[in-house]
Amino acid sequence: MQTVLIVSCEKIKKRYDFNNSTLMKLYYFQPKVVLSNMCINSLYTINQEIPRIAQQYNESELQMIDSEWRMLRIINLNSFITNIKDVDEFWINLYNLECDGEFKFRNVANFVLKILSLPHSSVDCEQIFSQVNLIKTKIRNRLQVESLNGLLLSSEHIKSVSCENFTPTKSMLNLMNSKMYSYEEAKETVELENPYSNVVEFGNFTA
Repeated sequence: MQTVLIVSCEKIKKRYDFNNSTLMKLYYFQPKVVLSNMCINSLYTINQEIPRIAQQYNESELQMIDSEWRMLRIINLNSFITNIKDVDEFWINLYNLECDGEFKFRNVANFVLKILSLPHSSVDCEQIFSQVNLIKTKIRNRLQVESLNGLLLSSEHIKSVSCENFTPTKSMLNLMNSKMYSYEEAKETVELENPYSNVVEFGNFTA
């Protein structure tokens, strides 16, 4: 058993670059760090590490994100938020947190969730390609991108719940109407929904 663990660790070290500066900076997104004195004052240095995400925002939007980041250490968050240890769950709940009728941390939470969603290796991509090959066979070679995307997302959701325990959300049921086969109209309906409203409901979060 010990030999197996040693070999596994060696394989992991070969696959991941633990000296990668971007990976090292993900440390600052942990709840215990964000809400402590160890937290960095600005996201500027992290923005330089992820230019493809940062360039999606203009200067004023980046300043707004940075302001919300600094506000995290000032505002008194409720105990439910502060007691969350899981990284993904923490930021998803911050995204949905409403204070005085406003979502004060929606911009920074959305920004951080984008960073956390970046794959750290090609494994995740390769798994998706394998799933696509299983779904889009020679018999089903006329599947459209939208249908394929829907099947992949459904398969991901089912991983966290069994078919017997699965309960469709209100937004899912609302999509089951006469316009469900019109992609553009269905897309508009989905875009009106909170993009993270159902994540907590389905997810088994791991840091």
